[in-house]
Amino acid sequence: MVKRLQPRHLIGFDVPEPLKRAYVTAGWKKDMLENVFPSLREELNINSYVNRFQTLLYLEEMECFVNVRMYDRERAHFPREGKYLALVMENLSERRPSLAVGDIVKAKNPWADDKNAERMYKGVIHKVLHNRILLKFDDNFQRKYDYRDYRLEFYFSRYCYRKQHCAAS
Repeated sequence: MVKRLQPRHLIGFDVPEPLKRAYVTAGWKKDMLENVFPSLREELNINSYVNRFQTLLYLEEMECFVNVRMYDRERAHFPREGKYLALVMENLSERRPSLAVGDIVKAKNPWADDKNAERMYKGVIHKVLHNRILLKFDDNFQRKYDYRDYRLEFYFSRYCYRKQHCAAS
């Protein structure tokens, strides 16, 4: 009888709050980081490997989060391309970090104030082309989209980081 791999649910592995605070502090330094996460300073050995590797993964994730914000748009609209909504972006193929299939785009009405805030719509990147991305939002937004401008926020998929954390632990 062949033993098959059992599916394993990946837990969140969210970035620890002290690391977020240290990272977004204007003058954060290596010393500050090493005080909060001493595993970065310790000699690498079998006992410190997991903590150090996970801390470095968290740092890389924070850097990616900050860098992907360059794609945010105050106002943008989506021409229809078949079953997708497209977003044209100049020099998309040459930018780093690259957008990837599975990354998230959140769209919100830029003229809605906090009291009358419309909901934020979450879309997923399905294709990345030379100068545009093809997205799908929930069926209601996708069907009723009327070419209005929306404020866009980009978020990378954390799946690869979660897999690496799972492998290290």
